[in-house]
Amino acid sequence: MNITLSKVAAALTGIAIDHINKTITLTQERSLCDLYDFAKNNKLTNLESPSISVLCTTPIGQNIDIGNYKLVLASGSKLTPCVKYEKLISSVSSSINDPSQNLEVALTDINGTYKLIRIQNIKSGKVIIKDNNTNTILKQVNNYTGNINLSFISNSNNVSVLVERIGYTNWGTSVDLTSGDVFSFVVVQTAGVGDPASLINQQSELYLMKKLLMKEEAIYGFLNNQSNITLTETFLNQTTATI
Repeated sequence: MNITLSKVAAALTGIAIDHINKTITLTQERSLCDLYDFAKNNKLTNLESPSISVLCTTPIGQNIDIGNYKLVLASGSKLTPCVKYEKLISSVSSSINDPSQNLEVALTDINGTYKLIRIQNIKSGKVIIKDNNTNTILKQVNNYTGNINLSFISNSNNVSVLVERIGYTNWGTSVDLTSGDVFSFVVVQTAGVGDPASLINQQSELYLMKKLLMKEEAIYGFLNNQSNITLTETFLNQTTATI
């Protein structure tokens, strides 16, 4: 570990590792990267815990394995994913004050698995995550900017994700939770398309229709074959996509 990283990890608060009781406790918002860096720094003063050659946080791909240490997420804490890691694994039962508030990573312990749907790069969007099998809205936020990390226990094979943004294309996908534990997406929306059913787009289409009819009437007039053409204007209330 370099000196700079060691100083940063040592300055982290809200994380406590108890090697005697084998617990890792969070009392603040911290990422899996924070947890791993803190554990590496903690090893400097706990060389034989859990053993001389083993760290209590072992990276495996995008997962952090804490072995037989118990994860404790206290009230006011939050465990989030980071660039490198998105899931935590433990062989014992975890203690989470409120999973809907404290857990934002995938988690597998003796009780089962919390799946993670991770949506990044949301800009002023309306986000709807829905289990179509049970017709249940899992999460919905309006005018949201940032990233969403939704952790929950489910094996639904039909979860839909929709991101709407005024003046931009809708972004959406379907998720089969039985195919994995972590589902990470980056939202990309194109400007200038918008909602085709919006009042503004309907007015623009109507204007073009009127111009075409005026041209057609001029042609009929020129050919001495006047024809009265009636145009009925019907506006729909602006609608949004549904899932």
